[in-house]
Amino acid sequence: MAISELASELWRATNNDSGNHLNAVELHAKALLLKQQLSKNSQTTLLLAPQLEIQSPADFIQSLLEIVRHWSFAALKIPHIKAQVALWVSFKTPAKTDFTDLIEHTTRTENQYSVWSAHRSDHRRRDGFGLTDKRFNQRQVLYEVDHCIYTVMTATRTPVPRA
Repeated sequence: MAISELASELWRATNNDSGNHLNAVELHAKALLLKQQLSKNSQTTLLLAPQLEIQSPADFIQSLLEIVRHWSFAALKIPHIKAQVALWVSFKTPAKTDFTDLIEHTTRTENQYSVWSAHRSDHRRRDGFGLTDKRFNQRQVLYEVDHCIYTVMTATRTPVPRA
């Protein structure tokens, strides 16, 4: 399971604000399953011995989430860990956006009009509204979509709609 998936799952399991808050039986079952999975590996059992001893399902899951939080922070700050996660979408941080020059282009005159033109190598064939540019996988595309929406919302100070 990916770190981001684990963090999301742990957060959902303990989040009191969510309408999907697990009841005590579901939380206990999820905690037990996690303990069993983690106990299968002797190195993991050794590293997580204090967490595996926690009896309360909510406290156990919260302790794992805290480890994920610390590791995620370290992955952003410690150079050798940062290098390992450099290509992970979960740890990608966007470059500063220059709103006056969003697309690299040249300006040329055509039929007495000034037109923008991107470099030929940047042109992509479009066929309807489907994803036709195959350079990114779905997760990378969704990151870019999220970044665009967040950037526009931030730049225009438009409230982000709630799902």
